[in-house]
Amino acid sequence: LLVSEEVPEIFRPFWVFHELVEFVKIGMETKGRCEKAAEMELDALRRSNLTLEQKREYLRLRREFWPCLVEHTKDKPDYTPEERGWFTASQEFFATAEL
Repeated sequence: LLVSEEVPEIFRPFWVFHELVEFVKIGMETKGRCEKAAEMELDALRRSNLTLEQKREYLRLRREFWPCLVEHTKDKPDYTPEERGWFTASQEFFATAEL
């Protein structure tokens, strides 16, 4: 799994956590896996030793990420409408998430 170098190093474990949970723990065939992974990611963030300021910054980055992913994948044939719907659900989840 890869994480962009633009993601601060301190936050990369949470980014990877989401992917591992989504594809390994929950599984590729599970509907809604992306939003479920987002919920588990937020729970891990809440329980982490990051400062409140760092947690807020992480949420800000995730809130910026999801709309970009939705936009980036909208015309890509590699992504199904269902998958894009999962991205949108994760976007909506993070938009209202609280610490």
